[in-house]
Amino acid sequence: AEVTTIVNKIIQYETNPPAGLWPTNHIFVADNLDSAGDFQQAADEALVGLPTSFNRHRYYYTEGSSSQPYLYTNSEKLNVDLVSDFTYGASFISFYGHSSWEQWAVESFLALDNFSQLQNQNRLPIVSEMTCFTGFFHHPKTTTFDESLLRRSGGGAVAVWGSTGLGVGTGHDRLQAGFYQTILQNGGPDLGSAVLAGKLSLSALGYHQDLLDTFTLFGDPALRLSSVFKPDLRLTQQVLGSGHKPGDPVTFILTVENTGAGRATGIVLTNQVPQEILSPTWSTSASGVTVSGAFTWSLPNLSPNQQVVIQVSGVIKPTLPNNFSITNMAMVSSGGSELNDANNRSTAVVGRRRLFLPLVENRIVSKK
Repeated sequence: AEVTTIVNKIIQYETNPPAGLWPTNHIFVADNLDSAGDFQQAADEALVGLPTSFNRHRYYYTEGSSSQPYLYTNSEKLNVDLVSDFTYGASFISFYGHSSWEQWAVESFLALDNFSQLQNQNRLPIVSEMTCFTGFFHHPKTTTFDESLLRRSGGGAVAVWGSTGLGVGTGHDRLQAGFYQTILQNGGPDLGSAVLAGKLSLSALGYHQDLLDTFTLFGDPALRLSSVFKPDLRLTQQVLGSGHKPGDPVTFILTVENTGAGRATGIVLTNQVPQEILSPTWSTSASGVTVSGAFTWSLPNLSPNQQVVIQVSGVIKPTLPNNFSITNMAMVSSGGSELNDANNRSTAVVGRRRLFLPLVENRIVSKK
């Protein structure tokens, strides 16, 4: 039954993940600062590199006072809010701090006792833990934290990357850096590639090599990520200069950026150059851009946070009236599904068409 549960979760994740914006959520949980390290700083360093489409949810514990909403002085309140957010759904959940095979942190931010409350169904995260002992699978009496997350029916995680033993934060950060870079910056195709990249990053460091053996992936290394970690192409336009007149040169700057969490392929950009723009030309400094039609380009594949900029230039038709208005329209598409198609079109207006506003006269009428 446990194997069937795990296999069904993997199949559902790869072929039919639930609709909604839950994949754009990334949850960071961090222990308080102590002699073992600054866990919140480590979490913040990972947070900075996320694609712009991600919602960053932080649950940080502190023993001091704070007015920041993400800093919790009450561990029970942190636990309640975290369980609620976990149940809503997230593509990633990351923990930094101390732990055991039963719980995160001494204060029990999340524990085996909470798992019956994790009703996230098929909104399944990948859980990564820069900590100790959560994957201590050779414990003679207890099913560990990581095993239980993976085996949970009706929720839990689709995969967990955690530690089977002890470790230190200065090695954990290298594991996490390589892991995140592969998935969120390079658009890695499967989970195993990210785990391997994390261990190669640590191996190149030359110390804390014991973590290469103690960190283990609970789940399928061949897990395909493209169904949940989707690209999101955003097209924007900018007009160089202002106060354009008939006969003036004009340049439109088209920027295509992948703000999603997956690699965008098969990208096509089309610019519908207005007839009022004479002798249009285009240029770009990006490599891999090819012409596939009249002001239609095939763009190179874009990993998360990568972009391509194309300039379209021409001359405004000299015979236009002074109150002209020209609209340049462009659109972009990819070879697969995206998080959001609404930002795949963009318009830019050049000109100074006059608006005639009504004249309102107020009179005070006195009665005699």
